[in-house]
Amino acid sequence: MNRLSAIMVTAPELIAAAMLAVETRGAGFVEITRDVEDFVAAAGAGDGILLLFIRHTSASLVIQENADPDVRTDLGTALNRLVPVDAGWVHDAEGADDMPAHVKTMLTGVSLHIPVRGGALELGNWQGVYVAEHRERSHRREVVLQFLGSRLILGAQVLFGFQFQAVFQETFADLSASVRSIDNVALALMALAIGLLIAPSMQHRIIEGGADTNRIHRVAGLFAGAALLPFGISLGLDVYIVFDRVLGLSIALAVGGLFGALAGLLWFVVGLALRCSFKGSAMSEQEKPTPLSTRIDQMLTEARVIVPGAQALLGFQLAVAFTRAFAELGAIEKLVHLAALCFVALAVVLLMTPAALHRIAFRGEDSNRFLRLGSAFVLAAPLALAFGLAADMQVAAAKATQAVGSATILAVLSFAVLIALWYALPLLLRARLAKYRDRLEQTDDGHHHRRRAR
Repeated sequence: MNRLSAIMVTAPELIAAAMLAVETRGAGFVEITRDVEDFVAAAGAGDGILLLFIRHTSASLVIQENADPDVRTDLGTALNRLVPVDAGWVHDAEGADDMPAHVKTMLTGVSLHIPVRGGALELGNWQGVYVAEHRERSHRREVVLQFLGSRLILGAQVLFGFQFQAVFQETFADLSASVRSIDNVALALMALAIGLLIAPSMQHRIIEGGADTNRIHRVAGLFAGAALLPFGISLGLDVYIVFDRVLGLSIALAVGGLFGALAGLLWFVVGLALRCSFKGSAMSEQEKPTPLSTRIDQMLTEARVIVPGAQALLGFQLAVAFTRAFAELGAIEKLVHLAALCFVALAVVLLMTPAALHRIAFRGEDSNRFLRLGSAFVLAAPLALAFGLAADMQVAAAKATQAVGSATILAVLSFAVLIALWYALPLLLRARLAKYRDRLEQTDDGHHHRRRAR
């Protein structure tokens, strides 16, 4: 008997697109699953749908088994039997294998749709995404990737807003001092998760200048995976706090620990096990210059990824200002919260400015001047966001523990971590990469001079 699962409803908040270049080595299958996963992670995708479209008529996209390579061999044999080269084709201007390649593409298709849930592709255990090359010689194939759905980073920022707002609820004061301190830890961990999720965008702007490189794809996957650790712990602590209030300490420890362990099992243990079983990657080691239009699209996408979460956080800050608990705060804490609200509002304005300028000042035209100007706004916005997050963390921690000194230290440390992730680390890596590239150029020049001397 067929059974339908619960229906999940997702509001489309993000449209992200990129181009993946795939180098083929003649007829056969090239797996691109890892590259597609890297795109989903870099886009900050949550729940939605991923569209893949190959821009060719002699190569196609397929989903097939990625465990036994003999399956792909047999699939190639089957296609050759269905569409033989010597079938008397009329069109042979581009070689005897060209017309059969067109027919194979028509049979297998040039597009795929893959559901995405929680930032992960909803592929089966043995399914992989492949480019099927139907020509006999090597080609450079281009695959368009486009995601439509919710943002993963928006969820982290909304959770931070809820955690902050919880401190100002009437019954929060009834919690024990230890539980209120745990809420501060959960708040700090969620801020760390936000920092890690935004970090790849900052490296993309500061180090790569918006160029699409192999390094930034690896960094995006690394930071997205790292962000799950503080996110999962913070989630477990939030569950513990709620259950401690309703059902007591022992049940709270069990349920909170269960959720934390479940997140660790599914996200890291299962993820690493699948990674160990994965073989191959299609990302070309030879990097091509990124077109100006692509760099501008990526810059605008990076702004769109951050801005909804900042807008949601701003809404929580405005709501808190009208609570009775906020009215009972001291004058200094109120001013700190107002400063935090202003910084987050500034971040929202800065993040929305590139899209506005692109439409109003540049009339939708792409130019290097707009890329530099828009990138400056995108780079400045996280600085204001860091001030806003740290300031409100100080207010929440001071309200929860009544220890202003400790709350201030926590806020300063959080601000330092965010600045290190978003600015200090990218600048340090950029300087090191520049020195490394200079040494490579000097080595190449030395080899060239020695060859000429001979």
